[in-house]
Amino acid sequence: MKGGNSGCTSSEKDRISNLPDSLVHHILSFVDTKFVVQTCVLSKRWQYTWTSMPVLNFCHHHKSDDAEDRDDEGDNLTNRFITDEDCDDEGENLTNCFITFVDKVLSLRDNNSDIQRFHLECSVCYTVWDDLYGSIKRWVTAAVSHNVQELHIEAKPDEDFEIPLCLYTCDSLTKLDLELTGFQEDDEDYFSKIILPHTMSLPRLKSLDLRLSYILFSDEKLTSKFFSSFPNLESLVIVYWGRDEGGFLDMNL
Repeated sequence: MKGGNSGCTSSEKDRISNLPDSLVHHILSFVDTKFVVQTCVLSKRWQYTWTSMPVLNFCHHHKSDDAEDRDDEGDNLTNRFITDEDCDDEGENLTNCFITFVDKVLSLRDNNSDIQRFHLECSVCYTVWDDLYGSIKRWVTAAVSHNVQELHIEAKPDEDFEIPLCLYTCDSLTKLDLELTGFQEDDEDYFSKIILPHTMSLPRLKSLDLRLSYILFSDEKLTSKFFSSFPNLESLVIVYWGRDEGGFLDMNL
């Protein structure tokens, strides 16, 4: 027997799929891109939604003791992008798979879709994973090629840190957040350094947030040039841990 109002149509059950792409993108912008990619298995409507996401959130924290808390089913869905050759033994597969995943998300992205915000968190030290440093530079270059507006990088460079030149001449960038934890040699007065290019121009940058730990600006001339390269800056935040000079080596800026 059929009840008058006892059931719901498929469209009523899946109201989210009927939303416009712009609203779906906004909802998905609050979660890790790994989970956004997993929506491709829901239906044909969702198959390529992730390829035009304006907000990308990539978060990689080296897991060991809490590995049992991982969402194995979700990881299996994400790994459809990753072959067995992409991952080595247990000691390296987490970082190698993360690098491969980000590379493939960016390479399969809709070329006509700009990136509003690119958020990257990497808690692994570069000295352990040499490929990670080059990968971050490659990802920043890809974000700039998609006219990125807001860029957040949280990383632990156990060496000098150099951002690609293309970022320092990015006309679309309006917000830059750098949260960097550097390296100090034992019993030596040596810290990681931020390497700046000789050409810098960020005409649209309005917000700069620097949160630095044991990593220094070392070239006074280039550092002064850096802070003079964004004429429309409205907000500047500098937080530093690890040295009395505040990461600027007693510079007169």
